[in-house]
Amino acid sequence: MEIQINPEDLSLFLEKIGPNNINRIEIFGINEDGSREKINISEYLKELDI
Repeated sequence: MEIQINPEDLSLFLEKIGPNNINRIEIFGINEDGSREKINISEYLKELDI
């Protein structure tokens, strides 16, 4: 399944699915040219200090 989440809603979404399920999902960002880039969720969470 694929869903689109706004960046400002990502932390809320991750909170809802719980820490035990974070490794079960893949998160991609959309670059300005329309290409997709996989986001390292662990690094993202460290940046947010979650």
